[in-house]
Amino acid sequence: MGSGQAIGAWNAHGACIWDQVLDNFVISSPAVGDFDRDGHVEVAIATGSEEGGGSFYVFDCGAYTGTVADDKRIMPWPQFRENAQRTGEIPTGNEPLPPPGPANFHEYILVQNPCKVAAHADIELMTDKGVHKHVPLTVGPCSRSTVFVNKYMPGTSVSAAITSDWPVICERSMYFDYQGNWTGGHDVVGATAPSTDFYFAEGTCRPNFNPFICIQNPGDIVAKVTLSYMKGDGSTATGRIDVAPGSRCTVSPRDTLGVGDNPAHDFSTRVQCTNGQKIIAERAMYFNYQGNRNLNWTGGHDVVGAVSPARTFYFAEGTCRPGFDSYIYIQNPGGAPRPGHPHYHERRRHHRVAAAHRGLKLEGDSGPRKDARERQRCRSRLLNQHHLHQRTADNRRAPDVLQLQRGLDRRARRRGGGRRLGGLVLRRGIYGHLASADQAVPPFV
Repeated sequence: MGSGQAIGAWNAHGACIWDQVLDNFVISSPAVGDFDRDGHVEVAIATGSEEGGGSFYVFDCGAYTGTVADDKRIMPWPQFRENAQRTGEIPTGNEPLPPPGPANFHEYILVQNPCKVAAHADIELMTDKGVHKHVPLTVGPCSRSTVFVNKYMPGTSVSAAITSDWPVICERSMYFDYQGNWTGGHDVVGATAPSTDFYFAEGTCRPNFNPFICIQNPGDIVAKVTLSYMKGDGSTATGRIDVAPGSRCTVSPRDTLGVGDNPAHDFSTRVQCTNGQKIIAERAMYFNYQGNRNLNWTGGHDVVGAVSPARTFYFAEGTCRPGFDSYIYIQNPGGAPRPGHPHYHERRRHHRVAAAHRGLKLEGDSGPRKDARERQRCRSRLLNQHHLHQRTADNRRAPDVLQLQRGLDRRARRRGGGRRLGGLVLRRGIYGHLASADQAVPPFV
């Protein structure tokens, strides 16, 4: 029988011989029989809750003999003795696949209220299947609050939309044990509005990197989305997906680009909704970073996409100290090559990026043991993203913070209705071990 979040079995003498804890509440009576006719008795049971989630379990209880099967003390219920084979009946006649293992993701939504009055917020959670859950939240004046999303949507992927009667700041942090191998955390500030376009300069399908594009459709019509991949070798690829209204989906670029250790598997992405519906897009990536020294630095990072190109980007953080590998990623989604000028502290290097192309790995320009403050200029509009991977001094992984800043091009503004400018997208990433407290992650600006 099932009760609460467990299923159990007792022998003819009333002794408990099996007690199995499940992932959620038992919502059905157990079904017992030889479903796949392999001579073994199986027990099937479903779990779930009003918040959603749940699984369907099938347990193999071993072979049965005629003596045991005919023993009414063991199977006293008529439905289990309905036919000579005692197979029971299920709609398909086939044993279902076993449920997937736990996702090992813990998600939190963090809400800051800088106002002098209480803010009343609503957190709307939505799953891939369009299931919605509203979580009311009151945040005191000049205070903050944390919501553990797993409590309301266990065992499922989820997007969120937060609305408040007073201005608030919202972040989402996530801690994970990805596939039971790569542990870490990442954090991102929420988008303040949906858009038809999102750009991501960083992306790779090299071995030990698993990228994902996460798309949320908060509207009431289907969003027809095209993903344009601009690869490191100058070639392109395209994927398409429909996202149901009030829903979300996850796209794995590996399904389109495959896996390979070469520039053809480095990519930037443009996510575009082609039927006018506005969406939100993020790019998450989980990795075991090797560098050129078999480093085995595991972790993950995530960023909300940029909604348009710009010509100038700034990065407050940057270091080429030992134990840090720094990269800048440049995407040119325009129609012509664009020369860019990365400016470092004391030095400058000129780079030319082909149309619909991405460039990467600008490292060591400032020399070892030098921190770099960087300003990126380009003779076209740019997009820029920043991520940081790190470990603390005691080798614990700290959540990485991703920053998005868009520069203001005064010359383009003065031109007014002048000629249309091209565009680039930049991203800078740092992988490394955090050696001291003064190397802390900079705040969002």
